[in-house]
Amino acid sequence: MDNKWTVIITLFIGLLGSSISGYSQYFDYHREESPAISWNGVSLFDARLLATGGISLMSSAPFIAISNPALIFECNQVAIGTSFNLMSYQAYQYWGINEGVLKAPDGLSDTNLQISGFSVVLPLKTIHLSFGWVVSNILEFPDFDQDQYVWGYSGQFEGKEDRFFLATAFRLAKGFHLGIKFEYLKGKRQVILTEHFYYEGEYFSIIQQEEQHQSTAVYSSLGASLKISPSWTVGAVFSYQLFGEVDRRIIRRFENNFTSPDIFDQQSATDDLYKPSTIKVGATFIPIQKKQPQSEKKMTLAAEAFYVLWSRYKYEFFQELQERNMRDTLILSLGCEYACFGESFDYFFRAGYRLDPQPLTEPRTTLHSFSGGLGILWKKLQGDIGFAYFTGSAEDVRQNHFVFCTSLSYYFKGE
Repeated sequence: MDNKWTVIITLFIGLLGSSISGYSQYFDYHREESPAISWNGVSLFDARLLATGGISLMSSAPFIAISNPALIFECNQVAIGTSFNLMSYQAYQYWGINEGVLKAPDGLSDTNLQISGFSVVLPLKTIHLSFGWVVSNILEFPDFDQDQYVWGYSGQFEGKEDRFFLATAFRLAKGFHLGIKFEYLKGKRQVILTEHFYYEGEYFSIIQQEEQHQSTAVYSSLGASLKISPSWTVGAVFSYQLFGEVDRRIIRRFENNFTSPDIFDQQSATDDLYKPSTIKVGATFIPIQKKQPQSEKKMTLAAEAFYVLWSRYKYEFFQELQERNMRDTLILSLGCEYACFGESFDYFFRAGYRLDPQPLTEPRTTLHSFSGGLGILWKKLQGDIGFAYFTGSAEDVRQNHFVFCTSLSYYFKGE
């Protein structure tokens, strides 16, 4: 048999025999459905929230409904906010990388820059409203493109989750507020894997697999906040998925320059989308508050426990449940803010830490986040910047990620 036909038949058999469900990822805590950094999410839309460890009680006013809808009752001004996000993320192993002849010993990295949110708060007489949109997760891995003498392998990964929300809050008693929020999630993930071959220095054939995943879901959240004293405030929020599904499509192609027609195969399915319920409980304390004739200084300390019920998580892929073996996670966060209020400008200095265990039991991985940021308020316009550095290891392979966020807020009227 001619050599070129031997190659064609071999490639075709490999194409038909390839699995549509995934690939071994033992050395990495990422999976096909996971976000770029943490399974438990990262604050991409609020610089103040990011800088203070992701503690819900430390959110900026325009985006406060995302963390806890009850807190929007504490905003007595019409407020709008927008944000921009830059993130750098790493992955060690996925879709064949570091599993065979193709190696990237130090892992791969990539960056993402985008507008990450827009929100509005409307304080009314008896209730307060908030609505808007935020990017809740980046569903990407680093792209790669490696060419050998007769063979090359490339991968393109893109995707994100957008959340559109509507929230309301009302007062039950003095200092005690309740809030309700509904969110609509719209997610997209696309993967394109390509193997291309050369024969005697010329283009010979291409094997390509493209995955398209379109997800929708509806969530509800119930939040509460209580101001115990001028120095102490506590808050809690419970979130639950009401509905979720994902439309999947896989397209396989085999193209070559010697035979026709090309081979084309397509499969599609609609699967249930599962997201875990979450519970947050946090508190803030003001140990320092000094008022002077023309200035004021205030320090706020915050802590929060964030529990995610991952043990009930399921991943359905083409109507088949994939084994994930997840564990519930308890994320602990600490944050602080030091504020200096003056006649013309107010300044804010922030720092935070987040202990973020990942839900996969094999390999067990815990991310540590160290964060900080600055803010300045001039009249009705406020600008904030925040950053967070994430680090953690899985099977002795360390990964590092960096997130930077800037937020702009405008307050139309005050008391």
